[in-house]
Amino acid sequence: MNQTPMNDNVKFSPEEIAAILGQYRPTPEQATIISSPHDRPAVVIAGAGSGKTETMSTRVIYLIANGFVEPDKILGLTFTRKSANDLAVKVRNSLRVLERSPEYRAKLGVNEKVRIFTGEPSISTYHSYANKIAASHSLRLGIEPPESMLGEAAAWQQVEKIVRNYDGDMSDVESSLSTVIKDVLKLVSQIKEHEVEISRITEFTEQFLAEVLNVEPVSRNKFAPFYADVAP
Repeated sequence: MNQTPMNDNVKFSPEEIAAILGQYRPTPEQATIISSPHDRPAVVIAGAGSGKTETMSTRVIYLIANGFVEPDKILGLTFTRKSANDLAVKVRNSLRVLERSPEYRAKLGVNEKVRIFTGEPSISTYHSYANKIAASHSLRLGIEPPESMLGEAAAWQQVEKIVRNYDGDMSDVESSLSTVIKDVLKLVSQIKEHEVEISRITEFTEQFLAEVLNVEPVSRNKFAPFYADVAP
């Protein structure tokens, strides 16, 4: 079976690492990404369900396993907390398996009692990392540190209080309290993500409702039913 070409500095190919970790053998495209040069930028464009997380985690392990970078020198950023958690778990578990592998230690010539890896990669969402950087270095720029971000539980409590105390017209809202809270949290997230003014959202909503309410409903009897004669 063909393997990814290896240069003199590479001790473990993507295929060998996958075998040690008990993972599926990477496709030729994945192997090319995993073993791509580590000393220059690269971009990979792939669709949903194409194995991006698996490829990213194996890429990280590949770099660490071959001694190209220390674990605590790697930064992994994703858009969602779920993706960040999935990637962090994959990398952490893979490093644990790799360090305990007799095959890996034997090829490195390392005693089984010697610890190979120290530290671990930093993996989080873009927002979480940006908030951490801003909080840590804002004083260097002569500005006050930003307010700390609310956790999910604290955010839920704040929105629940707002919804419960809202005294406006809610006659058109048929959703449960928990659903309304989820919708508000989702709306707040989208507003911050796209940096949209509340007034713009209100204007768009009113315009959309006006257009929908002015549409003439289609009569159910507009189209006569079609019946096909079927021979007995």
